[in-house]
Amino acid sequence: MKRLCIILLSVLSSFIVWAQEENNHIEISIDQPDDNWYASPWVWVVGAALIIVLLVVLSKKKESQD
Repeated sequence: MKRLCIILLSVLSSFIVWAQEENNHIEISIDQPDDNWYASPWVWVVGAALIIVLLVVLSKKKESQD
């Protein structure tokens, strides 16, 4: 019974592997502009500045409560 299950599972797994679509065409274009908002450096600078300001404000509030 175990041998039959192992054979059945191996046959089914081979069918799954054979059923994979073979698509080797990968298109990479370097010349296209990057339209993602998070790819702009100014977004990272503004985000970092906001985090720093937030940390300073929270630390000042914590000092005033003590």
